[in-house]
Amino acid sequence: MFAQKESVLLLCTTFMMSGLTYAAEVPSYNIYVTVPVIEEGQYHRPYISLWVENDKRIAQRSLAVWMQKSKWLPDLKRYWRRVARKNRDIVDGVTSATKGPGRYTVKWDGLNDKGKPLEAGSYSICLEAAREKGGREVICTPIDYGKTPHSQVNGKHELTQLTVKLN
Repeated sequence: MFAQKESVLLLCTTFMMSGLTYAAEVPSYNIYVTVPVIEEGQYHRPYISLWVENDKRIAQRSLAVWMQKSKWLPDLKRYWRRVARKNRDIVDGVTSATKGPGRYTVKWDGLNDKGKPLEAGSYSICLEAAREKGGREVICTPIDYGKTPHSQVNGKHELTQLTVKLN
């Protein structure tokens, strides 16, 4: 009986240790979003969405949605078409209040919306902003999942910069 308990304990310990090793191998990222100061006209904080899509432009992970009222969510046109229209539960899980001008950090654990690591390959980190009485803009920066140490793209008006750094 003692030997049987010992083997079960050894099996459980091995399983737990292999799980810890597996989790440590999943790449994680810090994503920096910079929202500009816009002084022309009447300023409203933008609605912003941040997500990961594969090379076929299929959304893999929603990272953040900054908004006030959900009735304006369709103004984030690309994100709306690819994610929000079909799966509001995902949106609700990452939604927080709108943010004013500044630099913000979003941490991504490297997992998809189902909690699984992405397959090796090419992806894009996409950022979209839409502002009442303002413009809208989408910028994306490519990464090779787990390999690209740094990727950056600049916006033109509604977004200043999107920077992705591998941890």
